[in-house]
Amino acid sequence: MTRLSLLLAFIFVATVFAAFDCAPRGDGDGDADVDSDVDSDSDSDADTAENSFDLCSDGADNDHDSLTDCADPDCTAFCSPTDENTEALCSDHVDNDGNGFTDCDDRSCLAFSICCTRSEDTETSCEDGEDNDCDGYTDSDDFDCGGGDGENNPTACSDGVDNDGDGYIDCDDFDCDGNGPPENTPAACSDGIDNDCDSFVDADDFDCDSGPCEPTHPMEREGGAAGCADGEDNDCNGFADCEDRNCRYDVTHDVCGERETNCTDGVDNNENDFTDCDDFDCQWMAGSPCPCAAGDECDNASCSNGRDDDDNGHADCEDWGCMFNLNVTVCD
Repeated sequence: MTRLSLLLAFIFVATVFAAFDCAPRGDGDGDADVDSDVDSDSDSDADTAENSFDLCSDGADNDHDSLTDCADPDCTAFCSPTDENTEALCSDHVDNDGNGFTDCDDRSCLAFSICCTRSEDTETSCEDGEDNDCDGYTDSDDFDCGGGDGENNPTACSDGVDNDGDGYIDCDDFDCDGNGPPENTPAACSDGIDNDCDSFVDADDFDCDSGPCEPTHPMEREGGAAGCADGEDNDCNGFADCEDRNCRYDVTHDVCGERETNCTDGVDNNENDFTDCDDFDCQWMAGSPCPCAAGDECDNASCSNGRDDDDNGHADCEDWGCMFNLNVTVCD
């Protein structure tokens, strides 16, 4: 081969290699696309915002926050809320209906007993349009708000009806304690019923005739020097003379012991460990110098308002402060 032929062959080979080096390199699959150094699978692992109806119902945790579909707060706008209207939903610590209130803080749950731990006896609760104590009555219709029929008088405490809607009827209702029909007639004192709701039946009830008393014996208070020393149970309550409370606290005489009649000398005159107005003798004597304090039952107003003002379990004339107080005339 001549030198010229070798030179031409060298130029041809160099040209071919140069052309090949400048051509686009493929990705080995026959096309002109250039392979990337990034793994094509990485796109599928990227976080995708969970913010559409499709993404919030595909069963996948698209944004990798460990919350799927409607359990993800990002999906709140794309998920239909669940009404908070069962005891289960009202005690699961979840704001099921998405209104910003959870369980018993949600007004929809107030109808369930698990959320009825409140009372309806304040100005606010009696004007909010809610049955706060879940007794079936709202605001002015609720007895606790001054409405309703009430269960605190002889008629309501013997009609077999739950008048105040608290689930208790007649003598089973605490409001009827001592407010039932009188138990002081032969019929009422032999019927086996606690007619006056004072927890005593027939002969066990002080209002019923007992012992030497005849059924027709007048129901008069056992009091006065003569009545407290005649050996008779004048009011037929089972107690005679000084065994009867009416005699023990009758300050008009000293048949049952020395009375505290000087109520301003600072001395415990009858030595019963109570001085002046701390002694019932002073509180209940006619013309008592002791004031009737707010919250006590010791005058005509507090002894006829139908309330147990001093919270001792007895209202009005069933309370000793009314029953034995000579300044109270509504209980005569």
